[in-house]
Order: sequence, then structure tokens, then C-alpha cells
Amino acid sequence: MILALFYEYSLGYLERRDKVMNNKDISVKLSDTIERQDFKRAIDAVQTLRPSDIVDITALIKPKIARQLLQQLPNRSTIFAYPDTDIQGTFASVFLVLYSR
Repeated sequence: MILALFYEYSLGYLERRDKVMNNKDISVKLSDTIERQDFKRAIDAVQTLRPSDIVDITALIKPKIARQLLQQLPNRSTIFAYPDTDIQGTFASVFLVLYSR
């Protein structure tokens, strides 16, 4: 579980709340926001999180949605430094396939 000052406003809510949310809760809210194509709010929401937490959260959402989020992040190269080397290799393989189409 992560402790973060999480802005629910960023995910389409009206008020800001200081609360503890676990990665699963955040991943569900992010998935909903990205499926609505509201990337600005999704990016605003995850910018309050550490890159290692973003990696953990993206592991919990559908790969297509995670890819859409990661493509929009300005610090995405930093995020790829956090997983284990075998996971980094998997990321590299997947992105080579995706971007070679």
C-alpha cells in the first residue's frame, strides 16, 4: 500500500482528499479515466506518485491501457528503470513489436 497525497480531482472528482489508497484502488480509477480517453487527468493523477509506484500500478491494469498511460507520461524513461532486468527485457521486446508495426 502506498501513502500519497492523491488528488481525486485529477480523476474526475470534485474534491481533493488526503487519503491512503492502495495500488489496486488507484489502478481501477486510472483504468476508468484512460478508457474515457481523459489522459490529462490520468497524467495529473500519477504525477504525484513515485516512478516505482507507477510501475506497480501499471502491472495491475490491462496491458493496452498501461501502454496508453505510459506513452503519455513525460518521465516514462525514468519509470522503465525500476522493474527487474527480466521485466525490462520484456518491456523492450513488447515495445519493439508495437513500434515496428
